[in-house]
Amino acid sequence: MDRQAIQQVLDRYYAVLNSHDRNGIAGVVAADVVFDDDMVPDTVFHGADEFRGVFDGMWYAFPDLRFEVLRGPFFDDGTPQCAVYGRLTGTLANAVPDWGFTRVGASVDQEFMAVYEVAGDRMLYIRACLNPAILARQVGPA
Repeated sequence: MDRQAIQQVLDRYYAVLNSHDRNGIAGVVAADVVFDDDMVPDTVFHGADEFRGVFDGMWYAFPDLRFEVLRGPFFDDGTPQCAVYGRLTGTLANAVPDWGFTRVGASVDQEFMAVYEVAGDRMLYIRACLNPAILARQVGPA
């Protein structure tokens, strides 16, 4: 898979996330996607439906949630993989106590790194790394 094809998948992926397009998720992640995100520690999500559920929760909590790629993508030549360094921002409008998001009105501004593996025209594997302690300080219990 060439860099341009991976870049197109990545661009579509972030467009769906930033437009909060729950129906568009099926077009950017594989049916059997594996999603491992430090924002929801100790949990690995399997499949497009679980992935959609995570983002339904995130978009409910942060109606203005945005992702910005600051550097990258960095490609692993000869493989369908890449990594990015980015930033997510948003304002907690609705508490999600199960995730520790309780400080309604507080803002999240968090840097992250993510590794992606692409299969065809969809994401097959997503590993997002961020510091949950920073997130807890920003939107967790006061």
